[in-house]
Amino acid sequence: MSNKAKPEAIPVISIDYKWHRIRIHKQTLLLLGDPEYVELLVNPETKILAVRCSTGGSDRVHRVKGINKDGAVLQSAYLFRSLQQVNPELKEGKSYRIYGRMNAKEGIAQFRLAEIEEIKRMETKV
Repeated sequence: MSNKAKPEAIPVISIDYKWHRIRIHKQTLLLLGDPEYVELLVNPETKILAVRCSTGGSDRVHRVKGINKDGAVLQSAYLFRSLQQVNPELKEGKSYRIYGRMNAKEGIAQFRLAEIEEIKRMETKV
């Protein structure tokens, strides 16, 4: 199995307000060059969440290398508050998916917070 992202792959992240987790999908990490660390940035003016490759050395950086075969799961209460200030449509107890675009030259994946998609959970009857 190749460790490279497919050429047609696009970056994807999931935001889970029930468990306060952000999942950076594996294909996003591969598009970023399979970095050891990433930094999450929020621009309130453009309403963009960005995931940028990093070398570490900062308290705003998250280690992601080798965390999970499906991607990296991160938790940050500060980031969740920032996201809700930028997009008040994000509600507690809900989960969202955002498809983004890649800027490979800069090593950054960008996600428009206005283009969120709620993940609907299927209920099962017992």
